[in-house]
Amino acid sequence: MFAVAAVPLLASCTTSGEGSGTTELRVGWWGDDTRHEATQAALDLFTKKNPDVTIGAEYGGYENYFEKLSTQLAGRKAPDLVQMSVDGYPALADKGVLLDLNELVDSGVLDLSSFDAEVLKQGERDGKQVTLPMGLSAPIVLTDNTKLNELGIEFDSTDGFDGYAKTALAISEATPDGYWGSADGGGYRGFLETWVRQDGGLFFTEGGELGFTKKQLSDHFGYWGDLRSKGAAVSAGEQAVFQENLDGLPLIRGIAALDASFVTIFAGLSGMVTNELGFGAMPYDDPSNSGQAPTFGVSFSIIATTDHKEATGKLLDFLINDEAAVTALGFTRGVTPSPAFNAIAAAGLSDEELMAKGITYIDSLAEFAAPAPAPLPPRAGEIQQALLRRINEEISFGRLTISEGVDNFFSEANSILEK
Repeated sequence: MFAVAAVPLLASCTTSGEGSGTTELRVGWWGDDTRHEATQAALDLFTKKNPDVTIGAEYGGYENYFEKLSTQLAGRKAPDLVQMSVDGYPALADKGVLLDLNELVDSGVLDLSSFDAEVLKQGERDGKQVTLPMGLSAPIVLTDNTKLNELGIEFDSTDGFDGYAKTALAISEATPDGYWGSADGGGYRGFLETWVRQDGGLFFTEGGELGFTKKQLSDHFGYWGDLRSKGAAVSAGEQAVFQENLDGLPLIRGIAALDASFVTIFAGLSGMVTNELGFGAMPYDDPSNSGQAPTFGVSFSIIATTDHKEATGKLLDFLINDEAAVTALGFTRGVTPSPAFNAIAAAGLSDEELMAKGITYIDSLAEFAAPAPAPLPPRAGEIQQALLRRINEEISFGRLTISEGVDNFFSEANSILEK
């Protein structure tokens, strides 16, 4: 969900300071320079108010984050407070290495009262609050407003998937060859999840199994295949350029007017093109059955074996409830499930910046959002991203029929879930 920078890991040697009267904590996270600087500023505020505490920061890129954390956990050398991802925390929670934050809530150390209860549930595992969502996001349809205004065509999310197809075709028919109405969304999890939820399914059930049928997936692939055949969606070769690198998105490359992404990175995308960008919800035609809801991308967890449970709990409480800390963190992890946090962090921002950060959109989802999805099973991201994109690509190139692609997807996805 967030772009990351490959920067050196800041070394930390913060072990328990025996005899010094000082509590030494360690905090680990990944992100870009902006997130790092904001987090460090908030940590510095905490140590300034708590001179008996020192904090070692362990920061790096996402690529090797969980591998390093697993190694640290095996050697009982993990940081006390760690950043988690929506698809990374379940496996660790199932191993019992993440503290139930309810212990700290019950003891009065941690105050989560300002956080949305429904979103908090997304950080639960077997009834335990093992991670605290810190950055909400939602799938969106990106629009090249400059191109749409030039063509006199409007995109309306409430026209549903049929309306989306008609709009994409109208754009393609009004533009020269080599420009399409839409990117190919067949391999994008935001489109698929919206599709199956509107049809009564789920991406994953509460029990961590696939929550949709082969027919639903077949209909989804068929919808995008029809758009490709009509020239309304980009060709297989053009879509294959995108491999989770944002500059590979067809809209960013200037070959499509409609694309898909997440609201939390809209501001960064706007800075990558000269045309004016906009965004809307995933297609829906019934507000009571939109199939979409805000979900978290990153979160904070406390390692269960920490020697400083209460001190780490106080630090986490400070990061989400202290006005100066909240201001320092801003929206570097996205819009939070805490309206109070967002109100403080948003102070002084212009309306345009608020929209860019996604606050307005996340708030607007309350009018038509579906219930929050169940917590993801371990390795869910592998299924939702790499597997779905690869199967859709094989179908789009004609190397698999839709029926073969659906069978392969279910077979491989179930094998992943069983590991």
